[in-house]
Amino acid sequence: MLEQPLDLLTHIVDHLSEKEKLCFRKCHSSIRTIVDNSQSTFKRMRAVFDEEEKYSLFLHDANEELVFKYWKNSNPTVPEDIGSSIIRFGDEEKTVRNSTPGELLISDMIVVLKNSKLTLDELSIENDIIRENFDYVEKRLKELQQPIKVRSLKLFTTVMNKELIVLPLINPGTLESISIIMMERIAFDKKRQGKLIANSPQWQNATSRTLEIYNHSFYIFTLNIPWSDSKAVAKILATLLTSEVLEHFELITTFKMEVGKVFEKMKLPHQRGLHRFLIANSDEHYEVKILKRKARIVRKKN
Repeated sequence: MLEQPLDLLTHIVDHLSEKEKLCFRKCHSSIRTIVDNSQSTFKRMRAVFDEEEKYSLFLHDANEELVFKYWKNSNPTVPEDIGSSIIRFGDEEKTVRNSTPGELLISDMIVVLKNSKLTLDELSIENDIIRENFDYVEKRLKELQQPIKVRSLKLFTTVMNKELIVLPLINPGTLESISIIMMERIAFDKKRQGKLIANSPQWQNATSRTLEIYNHSFYIFTLNIPWSDSKAVAKILATLLTSEVLEHFELITTFKMEVGKVFEKMKLPHQRGLHRFLIANSDEHYEVKILKRKARIVRKKN
């Protein structure tokens, strides 16, 4: 295939699906160049830096959703795999040595974003981790040779300033909607932080704009139950959701929760992501997220 004329290779690549392009891109530098400059059909990208170091990248086009999962390799029986990470794409898994899940996620993001003809309908970056070194994010994003063209940008971060480095890389001319939610546990100047964002050309050019900045000082409770008691966890969370004054709550268990049973006891559908509960006598609501070892409740405006 690589011996074919360049125009024929380009024609072949143009008729591949996005999934096939990502696979063939790794075959040869010529294919890589063609793919990076071909018309992309991706519409949405969502990067999730989740708890327990299990990260996800969701790519959507008109026909399919591609899902990549990343996590640390915890197999202690293979010495050479220490310090490695695992990528899952569909039914395939690959071990990558000397890597972290976050670095691999950003690397795959760059592969898609460096396409010169890509204009996304939506780019969403969610960092749900309190402490993390995101220096590698800035390093990799600097590899992009052109501004990111996207119509809607959504940022959710708990680490001040780090994810916001993506903001100057967005093409202001294509941006229509921007939503930024920031939370931090340490003291910071909300007014100054908001002003930095509001003065950016990206913020000023967008017609729809949302900025929420929260400063949450809270205690983390560890639930020390010698067995996995889904009923007890569900009862605690359900009781907290009746409060009219709770601001932020985090529960960390010493065991792996049976998440499905917790949802069942709370009479909730077992779905990934956030559940929303309206607060009585208020224009606010609680957002609830339940993972295998952690549950989080956050109070927000409607």
